[in-house]
Amino acid sequence: DLHSFPTRRSSDLEIKSSLCSALLCSPVVYGDVYQQIEEYSASDLEGLTVGIDFGYSHSRLKNEQYAQEFLPINGGLSYPEDTSVVVEQKRCSTDVSLNIGYSYLHENWYLGAAGEFSFGENAKKFVIIDEGLLTKSKIFGFSSAFKLKSGYYFKDLNAVIYGIAGLKWRNVEIQYNYDEESVSAVGSKAKLTTPLYTVGIGIERPIYNKLSVSAEYEYTWRNSKGTSKLRPNEVPVCFYIKQRMREHSFKIGIKYHI
Repeated sequence: DLHSFPTRRSSDLEIKSSLCSALLCSPVVYGDVYQQIEEYSASDLEGLTVGIDFGYSHSRLKNEQYAQEFLPINGGLSYPEDTSVVVEQKRCSTDVSLNIGYSYLHENWYLGAAGEFSFGENAKKFVIIDEGLLTKSKIFGFSSAFKLKSGYYFKDLNAVIYGIAGLKWRNVEIQYNYDEESVSAVGSKAKLTTPLYTVGIGIERPIYNKLSVSAEYEYTWRNSKGTSKLRPNEVPVCFYIKQRMREHSFKIGIKYHI
């Protein structure tokens, strides 16, 4: 037993020395691992991507319509020639969109392009002259967009902040209807298909292997024209429409990097 005491003491010292070395070296090891994760996460934002976005939009449509000629309706109501009626309409909607794109990083500078396809529609009726003459405005259920993105990767945030510019194709359909007592008529549909201009800002951050989350704000606008024909009492009248559309959109999404 006396001979074994120095051996036990030396083994205890060796264990304590190993523990101290491990604790002293651990910040370096963890630092290396953290650096590897950061570098991997940044590069994970590059390449081909597919994703899904959930959006909320607030639209403002200002419709100015005027008739081509004097229109008597039901013996008393009339629409004077070239007299315009301005109706402003606001609407809120939610939709789901799918996107496919490509991203590139060079020395923390970020470039990207994406195509977007969204689904969902909404319709709204409002009065033009009285309770009989109505218009129905509907945003089509399918729309698409092409966007370019440019920004910078911030290492401290482990995220890319970028600007957005592009075009969006969102069709609006306007139809005039008249229904009062014995007189009723359904007008033709005017389809406003002028592309919308889009600008915005976004942020994207990797969260897991090949996965990232994003948040975007977009502002879109356009001015478009259309015509709709109505035939009450077999007397045709052509409504000319000038529409000014403005839209604010907020989106959150998730992307998979192929």
